[in-house]
Amino acid sequence: MNKFIKKVDNISLEGVVTCLPTHKVSNSSLEEIYTKKEIEQISSSTGVKSRYHASQSVNTSDLCLEAANHLIRNLEWDRETIDGLIFITQTPDNLIPATSSKLQFLLGLSSNSFAIDINLGCSAYPYGLWVASSFMQTGCKRILLLVGDTISKIVNNEKYKNGIGTSISLSIQHLDINILGVMIIPADMPLISAEDLMRLEKEFIAHNCKKVVLPKYKYTFGNPVILPKSYFATLKNLKEDFGAKSQIKENDIVEVDCDIGTVFDIDTSKALAKANILVKV
Repeated sequence: MNKFIKKVDNISLEGVVTCLPTHKVSNSSLEEIYTKKEIEQISSSTGVKSRYHASQSVNTSDLCLEAANHLIRNLEWDRETIDGLIFITQTPDNLIPATSSKLQFLLGLSSNSFAIDINLGCSAYPYGLWVASSFMQTGCKRILLLVGDTISKIVNNEKYKNGIGTSISLSIQHLDINILGVMIIPADMPLISAEDLMRLEKEFIAHNCKKVVLPKYKYTFGNPVILPKSYFATLKNLKEDFGAKSQIKENDIVEVDCDIGTVFDIDTSKALAKANILVKV
């Protein structure tokens, strides 16, 4: 057996149920952004031909609650026999209180059962299975694993044609009130290193989370930028193609020397070829 695969004995997966929002969006809707050939390549490489968008009134817990109730009925489980609930998402209903506790109550589970939230995205389901199996090795008999996201409420910007400012504005509107700062990372800059991200974060914390932190390579400012909470109101009102940097006050800036990845974006095939050379070096 592969040394990275852990085998767990005497545990079975009794059932799986999915619940999706009603608004189905085909990949053909991307024709305003990509060519038909590019859309076909996306569909072929990912296997995804459509997505489901959640409305602003639908929470992650709503989808998980519907799926969980359906599963429990199908399995004919006595809810008192469920020892624990594991809820994994990147889009909880609230930061506080935990969404798992809300689901525990709405599902009518025993007050003696445990309920935990885990913040995770892509690897949420296999990670959740591992956590559940770990609990079961300690004596738990039945565990409910709920995994879901309503990320489309955040990343689906219907006004994207109006410019990057609208995307930033939409994201800021979904931040929790307790967040002290936000790091804005352009998607076309894959050469940004983990070391530079940590360097920027460290500098932000060193200034009590109240300064704008900008990376600098030689004589050029780059990305990502970290902005403190004092800028949130301004960012919420961004429109058209005005980015966050257009709103920064010079005396708020803290410069951090970083690597070339913070100033290197890939928008063309020529830039991609240069990036491949940099990666090899």
